[in-house]
Amino acid sequence: MKQKQFTPAMQAINRQVAILKPKQPFLDWNLSLPDAGSLDLKFEDLHKDRTVWPEITLDNFKIWFDLEIHSVVIDLLNEKIAKEDW
Repeated sequence: MKQKQFTPAMQAINRQVAILKPKQPFLDWNLSLPDAGSLDLKFEDLHKDRTVWPEITLDNFKIWFDLEIHSVVIDLLNEKIAKEDW
């Protein structure tokens, strides 16, 4: 007789998220640009003229941004989650 396999109500999937939060020094720099950006920032909207960018170093990055890494992501959509074997 075939044994029934237990399927938990919530399954773990391989998903992480990184959240990059701009700090005031970045916002000040962004607003100082000739075509000053808005506070509703999207990565693709960052100033495209790299000649006005400051030197990007780890120290500057830490001054300009907070970085959060989360290993648990809860998907609240009522859609089926696409999974692949790994």
